[in-house]
Amino acid sequence: NTGNGNQTDYTYMVCEAGSQTCSNSVAVSFGQTIDATWSTNPVSGDWNDPQNWTPPIVPDGPFARATFNTSTITDVSLSGAIAVKNIIFNPGASAFTIAVRARQTLTLTGAGVTNNSGQEQNFILTRGTIMFENSATAGRNALYSCDGTILFVDSSNAGKSMFVFSGGTVQGHGGGGADFRDNSSAADATFILEAGTVAGADGGTLGFLDSQVSAGNATIIANGATVANARGGQVTFYAILPSEPTIICNGGVNGGTGAELMFFEGSNPGNLAHVQLNGDAFMDMSIAGDVTIGSLAGNGLVDLGDFTLTVGGNNQNT
Repeated sequence: NTGNGNQTDYTYMVCEAGSQTCSNSVAVSFGQTIDATWSTNPVSGDWNDPQNWTPPIVPDGPFARATFNTSTITDVSLSGAIAVKNIIFNPGASAFTIAVRARQTLTLTGAGVTNNSGQEQNFILTRGTIMFENSATAGRNALYSCDGTILFVDSSNAGKSMFVFSGGTVQGHGGGGADFRDNSSAADATFILEAGTVAGADGGTLGFLDSQVSAGNATIIANGATVANARGGQVTFYAILPSEPTIICNGGVNGGTGAELMFFEGSNPGNLAHVQLNGDAFMDMSIAGDVTIGSLAGNGLVDLGDFTLTVGGNNQNT
């Protein structure tokens, strides 16, 4: 047998019954659990350096688990792609910042993030990517600051954490964003979509892209731009299960545009969603078909197209 840290490989010989003659061999792989704890006194902040873990093996692979307690180095960054089934912050753990830089991906394949530390844990994406797969959750009391991409697929969820997506800083480019696909859910998380910071830049984005995704009970705040000709944050529903989110879109100032809430064909957040449009914030359902929401507040703009908007299902004032 051989092993590469993520699996153990066994080779078996195939023999005929009642015969001592064996011919073909068959290789079978079994997953090997890696359970490593970030060192109390690591040599650096590099996740991918085995010297920073106890035992000295990098937690990386679909059966790997990374645990954090107290440490003298709490700024941790990936220097290569990492996949783990879960990240655990034990009771009393330090407040960590885990950075995923450009062209790096952190994938969570199992339970996701478990934060029992009693304090906020931080994940920073600088054009990097975090992917939540299977039933992984983003956990609770965690802050995800994103100038990159977060993907929720399968039955993963955003937990009770906060996500802040920066706006674009270059003309013609956007900022951070998240997409929900398959059966994933925004759960009870809070999402803040910032506006572009220069003329011609787009804001942060949040997309619900498949018919079985849910916006859960999330709070979604999309801010308008404060710079002339910059765009506000954008929330997009392509398709979605009935949900109960609170969606607040704020207007722009100084010539910047307000946040946008876009519905496309087949999308409908259900009869309990609360939508608030402030200033020149804009809700567009002109190509969506009929849309039902729980309530509509504020003084923003709505483009109905040729369709019907039904409100009032959550008993809030409209």
